[in-house]
Amino acid sequence: MRNPSVRVAALHAVLVAATACTVEADLPPCEPADELAARKVVFLDPPSDLTIDEGLAMYEGQAILHVGCGGGAFCHSARARGMARVSTPHGLDFDLVPPCRGTACPTDDRDLARFARHHTRVVGQARALYGWMRAGDMPPGAVGREVVRRSGTARDGAGVEVPSITSPEGEAIVARWLACGAPVVEVSGVPDLAHPAGSPCDATTTLGDCVTGAEIDPADYAIAPTWSALYRALIGPLCGESCHGGDAPRTGEPRLDDIDRAYRALRFGDDDGLALVDPSDPRGSGLVLMLTTGDPELPRMPPAFREGTLPPEVIDSVVAWIAAGGPR
Repeated sequence: MRNPSVRVAALHAVLVAATACTVEADLPPCEPADELAARKVVFLDPPSDLTIDEGLAMYEGQAILHVGCGGGAFCHSARARGMARVSTPHGLDFDLVPPCRGTACPTDDRDLARFARHHTRVVGQARALYGWMRAGDMPPGAVGREVVRRSGTARDGAGVEVPSITSPEGEAIVARWLACGAPVVEVSGVPDLAHPAGSPCDATTTLGDCVTGAEIDPADYAIAPTWSALYRALIGPLCGESCHGGDAPRTGEPRLDDIDRAYRALRFGDDDGLALVDPSDPRGSGLVLMLTTGDPELPRMPPAFREGTLPPEVIDSVVAWIAAGGPR
């Protein structure tokens, strides 16, 4: 008897191939001016000040595809699980956020290998991607608009938000970028006097280019160590609006989409009596351990973060709040 996983994989391949054949559209020609435009640099600017991807440099088409089709957390993202895939077949992933920051990627880096696979998939399915966009099938309807809204934005060097992939302008930018081979930023370097933000940098790359990112002031991550500030900046947007709330929270997970309910669950325990805040041991509290991956037995939170941890300034605010007794 054949392995069921083999049958499923084969069926998936057939379905993807069949789908691609039915929606392919001819890309516009890549003119010399388009080659230059395809390498216009923008910077990721998520809706939350806590996201560690903030300030990453990407090419405009690369950024629009990232924000509109996966955002590192939904649909065409390798990190999307369950309902977050919005019916996207497993394996049909287009994550193209730069895998390396500041320095060259190690040759055995898993994120770099994944980045290369996804880039190969984007280039190989460029006409299908363009066809899906023109048909209005990607992102999918109202659900697509919602996940795009939650995924963050990208801004150009002047601070202007780039068009959505659902707009005619965004569609044209991505089409031009795909037609010119989908060039990508592989390393988002650290800006300095010799390499200002958005300029080429010196790191050796294997697939894409090295471009300096936008410098982010660590003070931007500072949050007052109060429950209201932590909920507004951290718990609400990164936990309550996704896995721990909404119309379909994960089974068995505490609801965190209400500030009062969230406080009771974290401070005093959920229905199972598990409290994640311990004023006698602030850094050993379950909440801190999950946010810092300090205990391999606990799940990493929030799970969509590329590197699994929040900025240290955020963790310090959480610890300070707990050390003060976790006041309401």
